[in-house]
Parts: sequence; C-alpha cells; structure tokens
Amino acid sequence: MDCEVFILSRMREAYDEHGSTPRAVVDGISYTGRLVTSAALILFLAFVALSTIPAVEVKILATALALGVAIDAVVVRTVLGTRLGRALRQGELVAAGAAGSGAPGQTILRYRAVERTWLTSTPILELAWTQFGHSFPSFPANSKITVGGGGILGGMQRRGASSRRPGLSARVARVEAAVSGGFAVLEPDRDRPSAGTLWIDDVPQSHVDLADPSYLSFEYVRQIGDVIDTVFPSGRPIAALHLGGGALTLPRYVAVTRPGSTQRVAELDDLLITLVRAELPIDPSYRIKISTADARALLERQRPALLDLVVVDVFARGQVPPSVVSTESFAALARVLRSPGVAVINIADGKPLEFARSVVASARTAFNALALLAEPSIWRGRRFGNLVLVASAAALPIDALRRRLAGGVWPARLVDAADLLTFQGSADVRTDADTSPTPRPPAQVFDALRPPARSVGR
Repeated sequence: MDCEVFILSRMREAYDEHGSTPRAVVDGISYTGRLVTSAALILFLAFVALSTIPAVEVKILATALALGVAIDAVVVRTVLGTRLGRALRQGELVAAGAAGSGAPGQTILRYRAVERTWLTSTPILELAWTQFGHSFPSFPANSKITVGGGGILGGMQRRGASSRRPGLSARVARVEAAVSGGFAVLEPDRDRPSAGTLWIDDVPQSHVDLADPSYLSFEYVRQIGDVIDTVFPSGRPIAALHLGGGALTLPRYVAVTRPGSTQRVAELDDLLITLVRAELPIDPSYRIKISTADARALLERQRPALLDLVVVDVFARGQVPPSVVSTESFAALARVLRSPGVAVINIADGKPLEFARSVVASARTAFNALALLAEPSIWRGRRFGNLVLVASAAALPIDALRRRLAGGVWPARLVDAADLLTFQGSADVRTDADTSPTPRPPAQVFDALRPPARSVGR
C-alpha cells in the first residue's frame, strides 16, 4: 500500500509541476519504478531468508509475506494493470472528466506505455521480460509515441512547455503516396488529432503535431532536444542546418522554441517534401528553407563558421548512409560551425556497438569535445536502438546535460572523456573510401509500432 501511495504522490507532484495529466501519469510511474521494484525485491529476499527458520509458524508467515510482496510488485503492478489497459478500449485509459489538463474523456495513456515503464523499470525485469520472447524497441508501442525527426527509433514525449499553434491545428488525415524513397503512409495519431506519423516502406520516419510542434515523441529526438536546450538559451535565435528532413520535426521544434532562427533542411526526396508540405504544412513564420539535395553535398556547400547547430539525422531504408559518418564528413561539420556550435549525429546500432565505436573514432579526428548518449539498455547491448553523438570544438556543458538526461521519462546515459575513449577502444575510423554497409535494424524492431489496421496498397 505504501508503494501505491508513493507512486500516486509522485504523479501529483508531476501534475503540480506542469499541469498535464498524461505526463503526470508517465512521470509518476517511470520515476518511482526503479525504487519501488528494488524495495519489493529487498523485502521478498528478506522474507525468503526468514522462511528458512525451523519454526513452522514463522515459515508460514514469512512465505505468505514473500508471496504477497511478489504478487503486489509483479502481478498487480505490472501484469494486471497492463491487462486492464488492454481491456479498456484496447489499451486506452480514459479520464473520467476534466480533472487534470483536458476535456472529459481525454485519453491519458495507452497500455503499452505503462507496460514498458513498469516491466523495464529495472534491468532484472527487462531481462526477464525479454527472456520470455518479448522485444522492446527504443519506443513504447501504441502509446502517445511515434517516430520523430527523420530518424528511425525513439521514445516518449519530452518535458517542456507546450507551444500550441491554433492556426495549424487541422485534423491529420490518412494519406498513401509513392515517393522517391519508396511508399509513404501518413498515419493519423489517434490520441492527437492534429498529429500524424510518417512511414516509408513500413519504416517510421517522423511524427509531427501541427498544433504543438514542441511535442517530441521519441527518445532520441528528445535527447537531441535536450542537447539543443542545454547548449542554446531558450528564445534566442540560432542558425541551424538539418541533414535529413522527414516531416521536419526538429526544425519545427527549433522554430517554436527559438523564434527567428534561420534553418535549412536537406531532403533528397522531392516527392516526400511535396507530400509533407501538402499534408503537414509548415508555418510561414518558421523561416525554414528546404533544399532538395543530398545531405553531404549540401553540407560541403556551406560557408565556414556560420552555423550554430547541425543535426545529422539521415537514414535510407533504416540505415545510416556511410557518407555522413566519415572523417571527411566530420571535417566538413567542424568547418561550418562557429563556437560554441555543436553537431548532433543520430546513428543506430546494436550489440556489440562496433559501428558506434567507429563513428566516435571518426568524429574525434575533427572535434575536441565529444559525448555519446543512449538508453542504458542500448549501452548494455540488449536491443538495437539509437545513439546520439554530440560533437563540438568548444567544451560541452556535460554536467547540465547529464542532469537533464537523467531526469527524463526514459533516462539516458551520457558517456564522455576517458570513458568514451575506453568505449572507442581500437576502432578504425571510417573514410569516404569505406563503403561497408552500416547496421540494419532487425525486422522485429518496428513490429510493435505498426498501426493495428494497416492495409497499404502498392
């Protein structure tokens, strides 16, 4: 009972902090999950030890208490709760009224977000869950979570003030269209009428909320947002270049959090840009210029020392093009940035993270300060996912960034300095002459994210 009170108290604190009921539910569960599970494990082991005492009465009492703790911590908190979510409109927990921050009947959270939060709140539970044949991608499935930013993996909504745009809040409709890179499907977000997820050949590319561009859905996109918010003061315009466009999640985010910023986006797929402009229109005040160009080619054409931020988030059929992670590419990034500018490179890798090590080695040839961010489960090699490399010629605000990442819904681990050198080891650098393929995500990574009723005609 004390654990339940603790969880509800944290939810209340989170609600008092930002006034959002959905986020308060997620924050309360995620922030208390590790502590509650650890406390339950200690109690369980203590009662098991107590049950070895020869006295029969003590054995019975200790065994009963151990079973009670196990049922409360595992069955009640993780299994029954998530199955109740499945029963309620196939996983939607619906608010009974306007308490919190929404109208009556507002969706709070879908069961898989709760399921993943509880089941992966400790490495022990995550390992046990995966041993039973379940696989969690970098993002919770069927929750208020879809891919953001032009990359391939991600996570939960980031914390931060909402930036609603009433003028661009029209409901997103389902659209299917052939684009240069494959077959695109724009899937409406059932929880957010003004939002949609862009898929290309069954690989999620971007998630955008037209009414709230500050909403970042996936873990790696939130991590990039944390880097931007830590390095650059909020409200101050910056000059940014985005290599890889998708549905322009991050350019929109920069535009609403730093009005007046000048931004340029490289997106090679002209048909995709036409689709995005038509179905996910861009506010004219955002000052986002889109170039139909190869990412590396556009980078090479930039003038020296004029940019504050470069985001490299380029994927082709789920893989990072080798040309954007070579030593030559990192040299170009260093050339176009002005101090204290940063380059943020999103990559995807799995155990044993050899690709990530080679990317770090390549970046070190051009930048003095490096940091690599990822979820702990990715660091441990338990699943394929996103790693975000931050590179700069100037010192990075490591302590502030580490605190910000640790306070997220899905805390991320930051590795830098000597630890990053150890991680890099003897990895070889990548050059333009190295055309070896980059890691391809396992087929099952996107299975849980695919819309339930999906019939793409080709």
